[in-house]
Amino acid sequence: SWAVARLQEMAEDYEKFQVDQVSPTPAEGCAVDGRGRVFAIGRRKSSSAQVWLSAGDGKVTVNGRAFQDYFPTWHMRQRVLAPLWDTDTIGAFDVHATVAGGGTTGQSDAIKLGVARALQQWDPGFRPLLKREGHLTRDSRVVEEKKAGLKKARKAKTWVKR
Repeated sequence: SWAVARLQEMAEDYEKFQVDQVSPTPAEGCAVDGRGRVFAIGRRKSSSAQVWLSAGDGKVTVNGRAFQDYFPTWHMRQRVLAPLWDTDTIGAFDVHATVAGGGTTGQSDAIKLGVARALQQWDPGFRPLLKREGHLTRDSRVVEEKKAGLKKARKAKTWVKR
C-alpha cells in the first residue's frame, strides 16, 4: 500500500541524510551537562518526555530503544523528527528521550516539544522558525473529567418524557 511505501521511503531518507556542516556547538550561556548535552522537557496530554540533545550523527533513541522500534507508524516518527527537519539539522544531532505516561500520540508530541525546546537552547537562532512552525507551543488540551450523574464527561442517559 502507499503507507508502507511512504514509511520505507522515509526510513531510507532518514538513514541516508547527512548534514554537510561540522557538528554544531551550543550557544554561549547554554546549559550543557558534562557529556555536552542540552536538556529539555516536553509534555502533551498525560505524557511527559525528558529529552537530551547532543552533537552526533542523527541517532534517535526513546526509552533505550531505537525510535523506529518504539514508534511503529511513520506519522509518529514524522512528529518526533519535525523540529529537526524544519531546521535542517536531522543528521547533526543525537536525541535521547525518556518518556512516560499516555499513549503513543501524546508521547510522540511530548518528545517533539522537548526536541524543539532543546534546539532552541542549543541555538537561539532557531526560535523564530520553530515558533512559526508551531513546535514551541505546548498543546494544553487534556481529556475532560467525568461528571457525577453522567455516563462520561458530557454524555447523559437518554431523556424520556414519560
